[in-house]
Amino acid sequence: MRTKIKKQYLDETLKLLRNFNMLTVNSSGNKNLSIIKKAIATLPEEQQQVIIERFINNREWIHVSFETNFSESWCKKLCNKAIDSISIALFGFEAYAGTK
Repeated sequence: MRTKIKKQYLDETLKLLRNFNMLTVNSSGNKNLSIIKKAIATLPEEQQQVIIERFINNREWIHVSFETNFSESWCKKLCNKAIDSISIALFGFEAYAGTK
């Protein structure tokens, strides 16, 4: 079951992941970059593979699927779980839906 994360935090996490390579280039003291790297490192290996292929290597889902040997639908589920975990790492408890 997917953890409920507030939409604004999911959107911000996706934006940061999509711009990961740009953050790396402009990394002068970027706190979010450090947190994202640590959060990715703590993910289960399958989720790490999917996140790295999708966002760091900028691959389409079909290529993520090929590289990881998982179906596209499984890759998307793993990605969603990973994004939830990264959102919590970035924003803490306030990212959970149902909190004020």
